Amino acid sequence: VRAVDLSPNNDYVVGGLYSGEIIIWEINSQKILHVLEGSNPIWGISFSPKGDKIVVGGVNPEVNVWDIQSGNLVMTKKEHTDQIKSVIYSPDGSRILSAGNDKTIICWDAETGDVVWRTMVDGPITSIAVNNEGTYVVAVSEDVNYPLFICDMKTGEILVSYHGMFIQAESVAFSPNGRQVISSSFDKTI
Repeated sequence: VRAVDLSPNNDYVVGGLYSGEIIIWEINSQKILHVLEGSNPIWGISFSPKGDKIVVGGVNPEVNVWDIQSGNLVMTKKEHTDQIKSVIYSPDGSRILSAGNDKTIICWDAETGDVVWRTMVDGPITSIAVNNEGTYVVAVSEDVNYPLFICDMKTGEILVSYHGMFIQAESVAFSPNGRQVISSSFDKTI
């Protein structure tokens, strides 16, 4: 299992496998709800805020949205040119963000699939997160000069770039109050 997420209502767990399969488990019954065939391997997976959909990204450079109950693929978008390493919904569910090896963050309209904005950086992006208010996006990349940056959620404009802090950042998150950013990297730093 390469990527996991827990539904907002704590009813389901979804896992994206290296094989490309997407498994959705019901927590209470401990039974598998669906086994879906995704692109392989899966690098990023995230529930929508309502818990009714998941967004998936992987080696195949497309963003896929699946309906949880039916198990149907409801949207496929192909704007990236390389592997997608991270996907996430905005807190209000109106946007989907994807990022990866093509050094691009793309913000999508979650209903129409239209591109809202696109931001490019100097290195492959390994992880993205959105603050609870849905106003900022933080991303980390493999660029050793500017491995962490914060963007405006509405426009994609890079507001802050941090440099020289670590080597090849791997994951990132906002604190619950949105005042701190936590990241990890290959050089064993947090």
